[in-house]
Amino acid sequence: MRIRMLCIVCCVLYIVCCVLCTVFAFRCYVVCCQDIPGMIRRQRDVVTDKIDQLSTSRSVHGGLTCFREGKRSVNIEDIPGVLAAGWKPSAKECRASLDPSPPLTELTAKLSAVMKLLKKCKDAWPFLAPVTGVDDYYVVIKEPMDFSTVEERLRVFFYKTPDMFVHDIKLVVNNCRKYNDSASDYYGCANTVEALFLQLMQKQDLPVKDYKPKLVDAAMDGNSSR
Repeated sequence: MRIRMLCIVCCVLYIVCCVLCTVFAFRCYVVCCQDIPGMIRRQRDVVTDKIDQLSTSRSVHGGLTCFREGKRSVNIEDIPGVLAAGWKPSAKECRASLDPSPPLTELTAKLSAVMKLLKKCKDAWPFLAPVTGVDDYYVVIKEPMDFSTVEERLRVFFYKTPDMFVHDIKLVVNNCRKYNDSASDYYGCANTVEALFLQLMQKQDLPVKDYKPKLVDAAMDGNSSR
């Protein structure tokens, strides 16, 4: 008899607990449904906090200033934040930078020899580095170029053909002529450097197509030393 009563009491308690749990769960559901925007907002905040812990995507870096100084290109890894974001060069890019093809290596060696002698010209001094301290230069000259940029491109095997190299040297001298008066010393330097450049390219057996210099009788021996 006592066992039967105990079983009845347990059953009643179980039913009461089930009813209470159901009522409590329903009330929680109703409360949550009444504050759906707040619930979504809290979920969003939790997800955002987790993203901030795992990612640097919200970091803000300063813009590039090298182009204002006359540079025409920049290595990807030198851009602020790129390495921190996890960027890595592909295996193909690594192999290309460490082991350029023989024709490209041979071409770069010849172009580097031309560049080395060109820099020794006594009239090459205006072109050794980007133009600075001239307010309107980069307003007039839309595509600046200088010998230091050419050397950087040689270092990374940028020039795949002689024509690409010729294009940049022509930019150097033509920019000078465009900005400076024809009676100025700078204009004369451009003419002398251009004539020497063509002579050096010919000595390296490198073709220069459809290029008529302003000055054709510069003596290479007289201009190749300081």
